[in-house]
Amino acid sequence: MFLQLLKKIIFNIYLLFIYSSKKPKRYFIGIEKSYLIKILELFTWLLRDSQFNYHYYAFGLNIKGTSQAKFIGKKEFLQLKSHAELKIAQKYGIKNLSYDILTKDKFVNFTYLKSLQIPVIEVRKIIKDQVIDLDGNTYPIESLFELKTSFVLKNITTEYGEDFMLCQPTKYQNFIVNGKLLDLKEFKTKLNKKIWIMQDVIKSHYAIRKINNSALNTTRIVTIFNGEEPVYLSGFQSFATDNQIIDNWGKGAVYVGLNLEKECLKEYGYYHPAIKSHAFTTIHPDSGILFKDYPIPYLKDAVYICIKAHRFLYTHFVIGWDVAITDDGPFILEANEKPGMNAVQVIDGGLRDIVRLYYKKTINN
Repeated sequence: MFLQLLKKIIFNIYLLFIYSSKKPKRYFIGIEKSYLIKILELFTWLLRDSQFNYHYYAFGLNIKGTSQAKFIGKKEFLQLKSHAELKIAQKYGIKNLSYDILTKDKFVNFTYLKSLQIPVIEVRKIIKDQVIDLDGNTYPIESLFELKTSFVLKNITTEYGEDFMLCQPTKYQNFIVNGKLLDLKEFKTKLNKKIWIMQDVIKSHYAIRKINNSALNTTRIVTIFNGEEPVYLSGFQSFATDNQIIDNWGKGAVYVGLNLEKECLKEYGYYHPAIKSHAFTTIHPDSGILFKDYPIPYLKDAVYICIKAHRFLYTHFVIGWDVAITDDGPFILEANEKPGMNAVQVIDGGLRDIVRLYYKKTINN
């Protein structure tokens, strides 16, 4: 235990000096803080949040005039969230009962929201060691070969685009999974005795497909309980790049801020800090379409259905909703108890003050 702690301390000290001295990707334009100031701020964040701030440059904290006190770290956010939800439960006399499964399990979340007549992307089947339809009938895995169209499989609990499979059956008893040909044995190995939901391949709205057509390109809507009711906190539109089939930030996707009032995109799209050489862009790198003021249809409708859904997840303080905006309107894909605070703070700036304010209102209400 002591050696592990010592290794962690040495590694973090190494990161402090290397990370503060390296030439950063430029997310924001301005005068750079001194080397010593950056070390001090990174060290302060490490003490405050018990983990290294890999988003220091993406937050723009390397620029003079910025304050990391405006940004909330993972540790503090999760502590506030946990305590706020405990207080909400106590207020309504809820004891020894967790509502986390309503967001953590994609099938449970789908079933619950559908029962409330909230627009959701349909789940067609459950895949375990066999196929189960929603009438409770069971079929062997081989029955999937009878399907004529592509389908999507998602693990019921993983996040951030992990365990995502775009599947296309072939007439030769094989599956093309994420572009790779697999036979039945390989496909079963890929399933790995986990539980999966099966959905149709959904297309985003034409306006979104014009920017990128290789992935669904989901809209992230973050809602937060303000002490009285859920409200919109932040959000972004994700766009896959380089023909990726998922719009995962760590896989090269660009996240673009939302102007809710005008129902359009903001000016800049941001890359994940781990993506080398790219920081931000004003256009989609593949289609070349300019982000600024680009209209996103049904954006206010998307926020409305997320707030409506949050009202029924009444013990949750913050929820990050993945929404598919289609030609027929917005549909909720899933709810995430971890809304991606690092990403939204890169896009919309520090949200520590507003989260703390709503936390105080919630626990004192």
